[in-house]
Parts: sequence; C-alpha cells; structure tokens
Amino acid sequence: MQCKECTNSKTSQRITTMDKVRLLVPSDDTAQNAERWYEFAIYISRHTDTPVTPLIASSISEYKDLSENADLAYAFPDQICRLINHNQMTPFAQPVNCYEEAVIVAGPSAPKENLSAIHSASLGGVKGSFAHRLGLTLLHKKQIRPSTIIAKSSMMALLRGLQSGELQYALLSNDFLEQLSPLSREGINLLARSHIAKAFPVLMFAPTIKPLAPTLLRVLLQMSEDPKGRQILLGLNIPAWIRPEREKLLTMLAMLRG
Repeated sequence: MQCKECTNSKTSQRITTMDKVRLLVPSDDTAQNAERWYEFAIYISRHTDTPVTPLIASSISEYKDLSENADLAYAFPDQICRLINHNQMTPFAQPVNCYEEAVIVAGPSAPKENLSAIHSASLGGVKGSFAHRLGLTLLHKKQIRPSTIIAKSSMMALLRGLQSGELQYALLSNDFLEQLSPLSREGINLLARSHIAKAFPVLMFAPTIKPLAPTLLRVLLQMSEDPKGRQILLGLNIPAWIRPEREKLLTMLAMLRG
C-alpha cells in the first residue's frame, strides 16, 4: 500500500514532467471557434507555466473516448455526471450566465415552419445530448410526437442534414446555434427555444492535476480582467469564469440524474 505522501509526490511529479495538460473540448462547442480554444490553451499555459493542449472531439462517442486521458474537460450538462462518476473529475469553474438550452428548428426543405408540423414527422437529434432530451420534453408537453428520430453524431452533422435536405426538423443546442455565422444559419428557421436556465457547462479537472487546480482557478477568475484574456473569452462566448455555486450545481446534477 502506498502512503498518501508518496502518492501526492508522484502526482506532483507527473504535472511537472508530463508533456502537456490535455484539455478536452466537445465537438458542439467548435462550430466557429476551434481556434479560440487553442488561444485559450496558450493563454492558460503562459499564466500557469504548464503546457496545455486542446483535444477536440468530433462526436459524443469520441468525447467519451478522449475523456479517459483528459486532464481538463469543458463539459456540457449531458457529460458532467459521467465525468464525475467514471473519471472522478471535479467541476471547478463555469461561464457566467451561460445556460444550455434546446432549440427546435426547421430546415429549408421543411414543408411547414411551425411546431405542429413535427407531429408524425421525422426529427433529427443527437441522442444522449441535453438538447435532445430537453427538446423532446418540450414537444411532448405540447402533445407533439415525431414519427421517427434520425440520430446524428453531433450538432454539426445535424446542421449538415438540415442544409442538405436530409432533415426537415432538428433539435439543436442553443449555444451551437448562436455560434453559427449568418451564412451557416441561412435557411435554418427557429421554431421554439427552451428557457429553463438550470443547466450550464463547467470546466472540470481530473485527479491527475489536482495540485494545479488552485492556480488554474485563479487564472480563470482573473481572465476577464486582462485585455488579452477578455478577447479570448469573447471569441468563446464566455463573459467571465466563476466558481460554480454549490446549490445550483447540485440542483443541475439532480435534474440530469432524474
């Protein structure tokens, strides 16, 4: 059995000798700003004297696979419980006033641009995503039941399906939709948007870098006060970082597990 001091020593040694701290980013947060996460990683590297590199997942399944070797993870609500339970990650920062909401949209090929048209029609979604779960709940409350769910691997795949005419209707993440350029949004019509303001993304750290967490948090909390940091956050649609409020975090986790 290893003593606690030995374990902590080895963890600290790994942080100082490892090639990089690996920051996992979900695919649906990279519609327009993948390069911003590289800028974010460089900023954190410079202010913590620790190399940080992003791992950009192309789908939910790849995000899950990459999480096995991630040291930091930017997690949407649908990933948080698994990262806590399976990867022993800890939420330690969240974007200010950034809530995950679902949007129900119609593509250019939709015959009707209203919610009732979805009843008995096919609907695209990313199964396992919070937007998918919340969007279906909103539709069911209105007694609207699609005939078929066409599953896609990511929000970007849903967007391509809408643009190509393969999909007429889809459930998207509001955050993803807001990131799109006017050209990418052309022909995509918003039918409804949720407003629950209870689920939010968080930044999480793995046990491998626990000794570095206080330094990381300090840098994150001060980032919006620095002109360069503020510019990077603006590109990520993040006003500033704050510590997650315990009660709000517990409420969200209870909702996600329910």
